[in-house]
Amino acid sequence: GDLEVQDLDQPTGWLRGRLARGLTRELLWFPVGLGRRAREAGADLLHCPGHVGPPRNPGLPLVVTIFDLMALEHAEWFTRANAAHVRLVWPRILRQADTVIVAARFTRERLLARFEWLDAERVHVVPCGVDARFTPGAGAHRQRPYVLTVGQLQPRKNLEAAVGAFELVARAHP
Repeated sequence: GDLEVQDLDQPTGWLRGRLARGLTRELLWFPVGLGRRAREAGADLLHCPGHVGPPRNPGLPLVVTIFDLMALEHAEWFTRANAAHVRLVWPRILRQADTVIVAARFTRERLLARFEWLDAERVHVVPCGVDARFTPGAGAHRQRPYVLTVGQLQPRKNLEAAVGAFELVARAHP
């Protein structure tokens, strides 16, 4: 349809509490509600950009983005529920996806090695981009050096590598 972007947020359910919301999301919203809502909105396709998606055919083309396989390869860095979700649900989502987007070749290689049945022709590397509005403005060259990382203080975010990279750049370009 004419719809380019549609906000298809999970509806607030009658159940309260984190566990109840999670069960509603996994047992009702993703398998049934999301695809139905997208079709009703006139969507041409459904893109699920956050490691989640419908485990059943949503009734329209499905694109899923997978950023990393950390929950599969380092389950100890996640809650048991998160690791189990990825282990149990991802295969179903990946089977439904017409296209799988990954941000790096490394992730593509790991995904195809982990899910050998996944058709490589459906997995595409699309690097994450940065909008031009996030470029340094006038006078940026006079600012003191800084580094920005977005994430939590968890081993999987590899803050040590970010600080090490900053040190290398700062030494090369004082």
